[in-house]
Amino acid sequence: MSTNWAIRPRCDDIVTATLGLEPICIAHPGYPYLVFLIMFPCDTKGDNVYGVLLEVVLDACRIIANNQPAFLSTSKSRDGRVSEPPGTDILLSCAIYYYFPGKCFLPIST
Repeated sequence: MSTNWAIRPRCDDIVTATLGLEPICIAHPGYPYLVFLIMFPCDTKGDNVYGVLLEVVLDACRIIANNQPAFLSTSKSRDGRVSEPPGTDILLSCAIYYYFPGKCFLPIST
């Protein structure tokens, strides 16, 4: 029996093609390849920059991770921790961020 499998396009390709926007990608840091947990559309074309607030992204990730406290990093090694000073809001723009639950303090082997 032969089965014809359709290759599904990558999520970031769908966001770009459908909305004309580049994605903010939240990835799982524990894999040697990119595994996206969730994506948000953003736009940096022209004079305006559109993105998503850090707290909104963290809230969405906490839902996926059973409400564990967590942080985002721009690197798999946790060195690029994204944090906001008290009383300010950080607008995330197009990039790949890695999601680290608060209880995840062991080094990740690659």
